[in-house]
Amino acid sequence: MLTGWTARRPAGNASGSPRAEHYQSSKVQRRGKVPWVVELLFRFLKIYQVKAQRIKGAVLNKQVLIAVLCAPLIVACGGTTTPTNEPTSDASSSQQTSSHQTNLEHSEAVEADSVPASGWTYTEDKDEMRGTTTKFAFLESENDVGVSWPYTPQPARLVLRDRPLDGLSIIVQIDGQFTCNSYDDDQLAVKFDEGTIESYSCAEPDGGGTGALFIRSQSKFLQKLKEAEKVVIELPVYEAGPQQVTFRPMGLVWE
Repeated sequence: MLTGWTARRPAGNASGSPRAEHYQSSKVQRRGKVPWVVELLFRFLKIYQVKAQRIKGAVLNKQVLIAVLCAPLIVACGGTTTPTNEPTSDASSSQQTSSHQTNLEHSEAVEADSVPASGWTYTEDKDEMRGTTTKFAFLESENDVGVSWPYTPQPARLVLRDRPLDGLSIIVQIDGQFTCNSYDDDQLAVKFDEGTIESYSCAEPDGGGTGALFIRSQSKFLQKLKEAEKVVIELPVYEAGPQQVTFRPMGLVWE
């Protein structure tokens, strides 16, 4: 409809000219077919075009004119407008994806922070002749063990050993001497987390060394070790008396 109003009306035409009469006739024919608001807008367009030509260098901005005319036309014809401040579906989907990714990264960061740091170290000893492998896991105590001269205070070391010859062994080591004697059925006091104090039988190495002791009931001890965040063991140290050492066994990987 707007493309029919691109011709310019000369400013000097008289109202009685044939062109003016044709315009009046066309106007009468249109009356009754379009709402009066539309006719009023057409008149406004005509006046705007005439005034624009009288201004030197003025250019009719058709895009602005169309935007001005569209809203009244829609209202006059009974239409409705759609809000333009609603986000598009693509923008909404992008925002949801970004929000989901942010939540996922936050969740992963929380999970990473919740995983306790492990102090365990692992080694393997391969027997090339027999084709077997012995596995080890080592964990040092948080505090030092008081020992007599010529040794100096030092952390104790908790050792898990699994070898084909004798299976699982749980060992505590120091550079010093223990006084555990399996013939006398000596006992170790052990406490997991805030539980009750438990007793475990201990034994010295078969070779007669005094810097290591073996904890009996290995399977029971290992199961509780996997579930605990802290374990305190009271060690019988030669000429130094009972020494309590604390281990943090979280993060143990052992089958």
